Amino acid sequence: MEKSYLTITLELAIYDETAFRTAARDYAIRVDNYDPKEAADFLDPAQMSLADCAQMLFDPSEGPPGCDIEQSSASDESVIVSRIAASNQVGLVKGRKA
Repeated sequence: MEKSYLTITLELAIYDETAFRTAARDYAIRVDNYDPKEAADFLDPAQMSLADCAQMLFDPSEGPPGCDIEQSSASDESVIVSRIAASNQVGLVKGRKA
């Protein structure tokens, strides 16, 4: 059977960093069988970025039936977005108003 390839792009607006980090930690423990002590790193911004948390939540170990996740990546642009918003007071991000 011939394979079809898709690219999906998500842009997340995280409004509660603590809840997002907690969800990543809980998912790592429940689904990926992380040791709770190791999974606690998701709560620490010095250990895990928001991109690391997003990758844990949105790139499960196993894809849905009928497909495989070939690769994934995530980047944390929150520092850039914060600087842009602070510097121009308009909140322009990627050519749009925030």
